[in-house]
Amino acid sequence: MDSNPKKFDPFEGLYWVVEDAVYAGEYKVKVWFRDGSVKIVDLKEPVFKERTGDVFVPLQDEQFFSQVRFDEELGTITWSNGADFAPEFLYEAGIDDGEGDAEEKQSRKA
Repeated sequence: MDSNPKKFDPFEGLYWVVEDAVYAGEYKVKVWFRDGSVKIVDLKEPVFKERTGDVFVPLQDEQFFSQVRFDEELGTITWSNGADFAPEFLYEAGIDDGEGDAEEKQSRKA
């Protein structure tokens, strides 16, 4: 019997799980995914769709948008007002930013 049981991972096996994210300017977010891919996701269009009274309206202020953060518990990007985007949407909408950025990710976490 294993004395060190494996920690439960509700996202196990899902390639699109977000592992980190940073604001990349002009309503774009740089996102690191579990499968090792790094993508730039342009969220300007979804943020500026015609909306009234919804959680995305505050994101139209670029200064507020730039306060995006990675929420480890939710496994995606969020803002302080509760706005978030589904990680699978981020994965599909993102444009590959190349590989080998694990070192950059590690240096930001230090």
